[in-house]
Amino acid sequence: MRLVHKTVSPAATRSSPRPRVALAISIGVLTAVLLTVVLSVDLLPRVYNLKEGDVAPVAIKAPRNNTYVSQIRTRQARDAAAAQRA
Repeated sequence: MRLVHKTVSPAATRSSPRPRVALAISIGVLTAVLLTVVLSVDLLPRVYNLKEGDVAPVAIKAPRNNTYVSQIRTRQARDAAAAQRA
């Protein structure tokens, strides 16, 4: 009994370009989606050119809470309390 080794033709061993094209297209689509997401997100804070008395086009929140004591309201509250006692 003699074993015969069959060789595969060179054309059968070559892969078709379809998987490579599909990979290139999917990489391109993924890159486009990532660029769209990155460019649509605000990464840097915006600078608003507002002056005192201007109405802001959007709600602007301070980066931290800050409180102060109003000397005028303190004086008014003291005067009101003194008026109630007298």
